[in-house]
Amino acid sequence: MDTQVFRDPDDKVLGSAVLLQLLRYWRGLVSDGRLPSRTDMAPSDMIPLLPWLMLIDVLDAETYRYRLVGTGIVDHVGFDATGMDVASAYKGGNWSEIAKDYTYVLQHRKPCLTVTSVFVSPNDPLPVTYRRLLLPLARDGVNIDMFVGAIQFAD
Repeated sequence: MDTQVFRDPDDKVLGSAVLLQLLRYWRGLVSDGRLPSRTDMAPSDMIPLLPWLMLIDVLDAETYRYRLVGTGIVDHVGFDATGMDVASAYKGGNWSEIAKDYTYVLQHRKPCLTVTSVFVSPNDPLPVTYRRLLLPLARDGVNIDMFVGAIQFAD
């Protein structure tokens, strides 16, 4: 499967109730052009989404670290990337392409949806197909210091 990337996606292309709920929730927190912060997001508002969520710290313009990876994601990929550098943890082999999504969100302050298939392990007979939504967060409303994202897998 070719990778499909949707910059600032509309609701119709999300293809997942979880991703749609997260995007709508995030949009509801954006105010006067100011981005929401992590503390604006209440876990109690997102209980059905939690297994599919990830929080990613922005360390600099090219370095990101998983702060939290939901249990649904961990179960699907077979390991917990919490605390790991995203580039090191990513097993898809096409990180240079995927990294462009992170750069887009960071530079344009807008969501990005990626649909792709990857082999999580060299022994996998079939690739894992997933939809990943990345959204920017900013403690001060302006300077992005974190991403919230969700992944939905096609089984």
